[in-house]
Amino acid sequence: MTVKELIQQLQNMPPEQLVVIRGLEGGVDEVSDLENVRVALDVNEDWYYGAHEILDPRDHGDPQDEIVKAIHLRNGVGDNG
Repeated sequence: MTVKELIQQLQNMPPEQLVVIRGLEGGVDEVSDLENVRVALDVNEDWYYGAHEILDPRDHGDPQDEIVKAIHLRNGVGDNG
């Protein structure tokens, strides 16, 4: 999903509605922060990992990886990356 697509969908929702993300072991947490990140696409194959990986700001990634800029919705508490 792109920022444009997200904005289009959010415009149809009540502005006071809570935004949540899945918790680590279950439940949900409120989104408390947005972070600009670089993401290596399709680098994880195990089912229990997300398909993509956020890169550390100092990490340039592997040359064969497709790296893109992304927005990371964070919950702020225990959300390291």
